[in-house]
Parts: sequence; structure tokens; C-alpha cells
Amino acid sequence: MQNFKLIDEIVQELKLNYPALSDYELLSIAIQKQRNDILIAGLSVCQDRSYPSGIETIAAQLGLKARYRDDDDLSELNLDILD
Repeated sequence: MQNFKLIDEIVQELKLNYPALSDYELLSIAIQKQRNDILIAGLSVCQDRSYPSGIETIAAQLGLKARYRDDDDLSELNLDILD
């Protein structure tokens, strides 16, 4: 499980690098950064099969992987949702 930085930690880092920004701007940027980090962690396809990404885990739970051999590379799978 990946631990994400708290918004307060991100704000403190931003304050050091960008002291001219207002608290509102710092907080907005920190929230966006944390949201992006969570999305990247959940949606990125991991090359290490022992730690599947969130989207890969959901697909496996829905039975997508059952249609393919275990050694198939699903990272380049082109899904046609109109099947």
C-alpha cells in the first residue's frame, strides 16, 4: 500500500519553493498534487506483476484476466468496449 503525502506536508514544501503564493493558491495546488498522485498510483499499469495497479486489480476481479493466459502481457491489451 502506498502512502501519500498529507496536504499539509505538500503545502509546506510549496511554501519553501514559492513563498509569493497565497495560502489559497498553495492549498489548491497541494490538493491537485495529492489527487494526481492518487490517480497515477491507481491507474498506472505496473510492470511488476506482484503489485498490480488499482485498475488491474479491478479488471481481475471482474474476470477480465480469466479470458487470457497468465503469462499474457495485459498492459498493451486493446479493449473494444463496443464488443
